[in-house]
Amino acid sequence: MPLNVKRISVPNLGLVGQIYSRLDETNFRSTLRVFFNQLSETVNNGVVGDLPIQVETGTARTLTASDQNSIISFTSSSAITVTLPVSTSEEVNNGFEVRLDRDGTGTLTVVAQSGAVVNSAAGLTARVRYSSITIVKTATNVYKLTGDSA
Repeated sequence: MPLNVKRISVPNLGLVGQIYSRLDETNFRSTLRVFFNQLSETVNNGVVGDLPIQVETGTARTLTASDQNSIISFTSSSAITVTLPVSTSEEVNNGFEVRLDRDGTGTLTVVAQSGAVVNSAAGLTARVRYSSITIVKTATNVYKLTGDSA
């Protein structure tokens, strides 16, 4: 479970026996109301489905396990290189995923450390400013790049 998701306890509705009274119904409705209010509050506060956005002003970055499930916005006007690590230098688990946004005018290029491979249908560079590419680790030292690349 992502770190930013608030845990909500499933309510105990107390439906044990066959006898069901008006008091049981009131408790049941009250318990459900509290549960759904908590759920609604959690969703409306943006903790379900939100990805943290990191702004990167530099021109070189090696991805780390802490980048998992995040968006990195690169804002430099100079060329940017994002390096995908090999398992011996950084423990990035299979299924690791990160989105890279080219929000500056500098060219954003992805490279793999020696011993790692990055597969892409179109290329390893975010095509134009405001392009987004996604990196997914599919196997040990194997990554897949998808999105608006060239």
